[in-house]
Amino acid sequence: MNNDRAIIDFYTGVADASPIPVVIYNYPRVTAGIDISSDVNDVPGKHPNIVGAKFTCGSVAKVARAAAAFPPEQFSALAGQGNWLIPAMTVGGQGVYYWSG
Repeated sequence: MNNDRAIIDFYTGVADASPIPVVIYNYPRVTAGIDISSDVNDVPGKHPNIVGAKFTCGSVAKVARAAAAFPPEQFSALAGQGNWLIPAMTVGGQGVYYWSG
């Protein structure tokens, strides 16, 4: 199974089983370098229980594509770090998700 199919199956499986909405988290630094492609985001983005994606990969282009593909009430495209919030919002992103953990 290739990474794209595994990622799609993982997120849709979690969303199917989850009693609460799911946000995709694209953070290649902590996932062995796996960077979720824009094509992959298009599939789970159509799932009714997947409500957005946090792009900690730093890709303004991915935020732009997700924001163009889905209305914000269906799927929110979020900057992964505050230092590129304004560029992300300029291309249609809905904000930033920040956790100081």
